[in-house]
Amino acid sequence: MDYESLRVGEIDPELNKVVTKMVIQHCDFVVYLDEELNTQWHVREREDPVHFGKVLNAVAAVELRSDFLRGDAQLFTRVRLLAGEALARIIDDRDEDAAMSAIQHAEVIIAKRNAELSRHWYYIAAQKLVFGCIVFAVFAWVTRNYLPWDALLGHTAYQFIFCAVAGAVGALISIITRSHSIELDAMSGELAHQIESRARIVTGMVAALAFGLATKLGWLSLFHGNPGSVQFLVLLGLACGASERAVPNFLSRFDPAGERQHATSKQHEKDDKSVKPST
Repeated sequence: MDYESLRVGEIDPELNKVVTKMVIQHCDFVVYLDEELNTQWHVREREDPVHFGKVLNAVAAVELRSDFLRGDAQLFTRVRLLAGEALARIIDDRDEDAAMSAIQHAEVIIAKRNAELSRHWYYIAAQKLVFGCIVFAVFAWVTRNYLPWDALLGHTAYQFIFCAVAGAVGALISIITRSHSIELDAMSGELAHQIESRARIVTGMVAALAFGLATKLGWLSLFHGNPGSVQFLVLLGLACGASERAVPNFLSRFDPAGERQHATSKQHEKDDKSVKPST
């Protein structure tokens, strides 16, 4: 086959792929991107198959990790062209360093966009849920003198609406302040980020309700204030929603085994601190 005869828009007779972006073309080899912007290539022979295989594996890895970029056509094309350029450099120039440099450039773009996109999905999902909760809480508060909330829900349940919403706000604060410790990967997809983000918000709401109810029933003496006050429940919910340790610590109070394990862990920490290194 005469590789120089291939033109953009034509079908590669050997691979049955449409030539969409031409990277490099020669009578002995050709590298191009097909209709899905995957790297395709032909070569008559290679004198250094070891280096060629290394670069080819790196190109395949870049294509796999960049798949989440398909929604951004310009950036996706740029990354795929860099992958094709890496293959072109090892085939045409036999320059492994130049090929791996193109790969590294593509990986930097992928990593940066991965972090941006995954955090965007994560934050937006959490913010939408919290915003909806706040709107409902504002509506409930504004209409407290016009709608029979006490008759519909009961006075206590009505107060706990604001406690739960405060827990959602606290959970959102926790997500924002601890964003550096949350492991995100855009390759897992937008839905997975939305589910995890909303689960954190719901957990904050549940924590706020659990602590609010326990305080109102007198089970906990950690917080001092009037449990019948909406302001107190809001502050309590905000603190519990923002705390990642609130629920585990609360549950450990009702789990004897967990309490013993917690006490044992504390004792081990004290023992470790009391041991002085020998000189």
